[in-house]
Amino acid sequence: MVLPHMDAAYNLARWLTRNDHDARDVVQEAALRAFRFLDGLRGEAKPWFLTLVRNSCMTWLKANRPAELIGMDPAAPGIPGNRR
Repeated sequence: MVLPHMDAAYNLARWLTRNDHDARDVVQEAALRAFRFLDGLRGEAKPWFLTLVRNSCMTWLKANRPAELIGMDPAAPGIPGNRR
């Protein structure tokens, strides 16, 4: 269910991390989470998976580049998965 959305996931991760290698790591982590929690999926897979990617990016950035999160609001409009 998430495999058709891997390109969109990578593009989002690449945009957030600004690094190819880091984006691949983040998408891999998000894909593992998606497969682990696939039973809990309600609704469409793409928005759910992109939300996992976004959250994985934020977690990765917090652990690896905390200074870059200053001023970055994960609830900002335009970020996939937000309802604003």
